[in-house]
Amino acid sequence: MHAAFDHIAQAATQRFDDDALIAALRTDPELASRGLRRWLAAALDDEVRKAHWTYRKVASRLGWPKRPTFESEYIENSADYYRCAAAVSATAASLPMAPRELWLAWHHPAAPRLMAGVADAGVLTLIAQRADWMLALMGERNTLSFRSPGSGIGLLRAFREGRAVACMIDFCYPESACAEGPFLGFRVRTPIGVLALASRFGYRLTLIGYRGGTPTIAARVDATGRPVDELVDWANHGLQQQIAADPAAWLLWPTLDRRACDLDYD
Repeated sequence: MHAAFDHIAQAATQRFDDDALIAALRTDPELASRGLRRWLAAALDDEVRKAHWTYRKVASRLGWPKRPTFESEYIENSADYYRCAAAVSATAASLPMAPRELWLAWHHPAAPRLMAGVADAGVLTLIAQRADWMLALMGERNTLSFRSPGSGIGLLRAFREGRAVACMIDFCYPESACAEGPFLGFRVRTPIGVLALASRFGYRLTLIGYRGGTPTIAARVDATGRPVDELVDWANHGLQQQIAADPAAWLLWPTLDRRACDLDYD
């Protein structure tokens, strides 16, 4: 392990310290090419193994060819995520976004580029926990920690006012209101709070894709008055198509079992 990463490993005994790693890469950009991938392979060994196990479960269910290079691709994509987070600036160009629009994003190596574009666009981005590097990219006034007390009132106000909103749609916390639906060959829990608000307040849903490391618009649908279960199926179907095109680029493979209702451990 490269000595420059030692303090990050020590700080990450309870939780992987994204802030410390990204700060180190910004201080010395050469670290990104001098052992980051090898260091991540060791630091994230359990995560990579679980990602591969879950991927193989899904591939078997859906009849996908199993990629023998999945683990190495997943590690490289994880490294690219941190490289991107360290290199991108808050002045990055944003995708065009209109009022009453809800962006549904997902964890991809280029996701920090999407985050960087919201500062100028004034998009309210929902985050699960505060991280210095995210706040630096998006700006404090453009983020809402949705697991914090009182956050629901702020989110409702944003939708009432027609403010553009963005969130990750590829994870569901235990306390989140959710619906079950098909995704990657299993029945999974998908958060429905923002989808219900989008339907109620006449929003357009935009599913984000990534092409050549650049965020793009993958699909859009008018959510006005539509049943939430229908919107869940639309989002999960579109996301599954994105993942199928490049499975190792989805960075939340290790968490799928926490959403799936029928994933066995045999």
